[in-house]
Amino acid sequence: MITMPALRPFRRSGLRQVHWLAVACAVAGCDSPVSSTPPDVRWAAVNRPAAPLARVLIVRLERSSGAQVEYWSDGGPRLRVTSEDVGVRHDLVLTRLRPETTYQFEVRSIASLGEGTAHRGSFTTDPLPPGLAVLEFTTEGTPTRPLTLFEITGHADGFRGVIVVDDEGEVVWYLGDGPVGGTARRANGNFIIHRGDVGVLEVTPAGEEVARVPQQPLPGRRSHHDAIVTPANTVLFIAYDTQEFEGRDIAGEAIWEWNPDDGSLDRRWSSWDELSPAVDWGQHSNDDDWLHANSIALGPTGNILMSFRFTDQVISIAPDFSHIEWRLGGINADVEVSGSDVFVGQHTAAELPSVNGRRRVLLFDNGVPARGFSRAQELELDLEAGTATTVWEFRPTPDNFSFITSLARRMPNGNTFVAFGAGPGVLQSFGPVEAFEVDPSGNVLFRIEVSGPTVNDAFVLYRARPLTDIGGEQIVSD
Repeated sequence: MITMPALRPFRRSGLRQVHWLAVACAVAGCDSPVSSTPPDVRWAAVNRPAAPLARVLIVRLERSSGAQVEYWSDGGPRLRVTSEDVGVRHDLVLTRLRPETTYQFEVRSIASLGEGTAHRGSFTTDPLPPGLAVLEFTTEGTPTRPLTLFEITGHADGFRGVIVVDDEGEVVWYLGDGPVGGTARRANGNFIIHRGDVGVLEVTPAGEEVARVPQQPLPGRRSHHDAIVTPANTVLFIAYDTQEFEGRDIAGEAIWEWNPDDGSLDRRWSSWDELSPAVDWGQHSNDDDWLHANSIALGPTGNILMSFRFTDQVISIAPDFSHIEWRLGGINADVEVSGSDVFVGQHTAAELPSVNGRRRVLLFDNGVPARGFSRAQELELDLEAGTATTVWEFRPTPDNFSFITSLARRMPNGNTFVAFGAGPGVLQSFGPVEAFEVDPSGNVLFRIEVSGPTVNDAFVLYRARPLTDIGGEQIVSD
């Protein structure tokens, strides 16, 4: 709920434009009076929402219409937000704001009659909190998407939460208070954020929480590691599924489906349906965490890929959740990998469109300390032969070893976004914490590095991903 501050009226300025409709009415006659101009803005006020680096511009018009605001700062891009809803009041969320910066804005009505007279104002953003201000984001090159979202899950005595950084390394949005283990975006533009301490949240670009699946203690349905949005605009997330096996309580995995719109929640799949600790037990498996699922992703046929770190395996689950279609790598694999194609402790496994009838999987191969590097790896699967081979990989120069977390994701334009998330010293990782956009030939188009005095053996970037916008804002000009 937004609390209205004292309103700041704006002077009307400029002449109203005469529209052709007024001329037509004068010649032909009209049954009722018709305004020849769009409505003016009666007043506007700037509010602070829950997201500290965002503002809400509350606008009231003379009569119902759409509304549009443009806002900018010295040396920054000119941004635009539009509300096409017809009404007298509009709440326009202003995002992609830098800290400690003064912004000018122009707001006007928009209607079929054209654009109304602009009304102007200004506001100044606040400084970053100390735990975030100590982080440095260094950029090189030019990304094809202007923003990078970082999920910070580990930071000793510092910020943990979601951060969005622009292509110049400036923080332009953040939401803190707890460790983040996965984000996604719903069709309405809201963010799905998995917070290990409180549950799965739907949050607006203004930072307002609108829905939640509360976290449960073990051995109940405790969500962990990932959440994704389906084509039906529901949310799938991973949760532990603890059952008794041979006199012991063992935590397996389950996939739950949540509809934030009506609050419905259903368990859709369980590892206990087809896997067994008796035969599917990895060298790192334990009773409290048998498989350690760390990602889920929708495949091109509606199937769901799930990554098990503790068995070094990726599985494909049928679209109706009825059975496992195939198991790639690791224990009891249907599709085996060998030699230099072997991946270890992988994250963010996702199926790509098939090539020449062969299915392909992209993942982040964390590797092992003895190997000394991590990589983004694309494998081609021969389901008939039961084998898979590497057809593409990316390793930065110099090599980077991230023992945990990290990401490889194919972008819609064919480029690949790769993030190395473990800070120097985290379980033998040597860093740095960095992310890349690379083209199909492996050329680096953009690199961003996270550094600072607190990026050490307690700093963990869970994932990073490119974004086009935060709240639907568009760049008008640089």
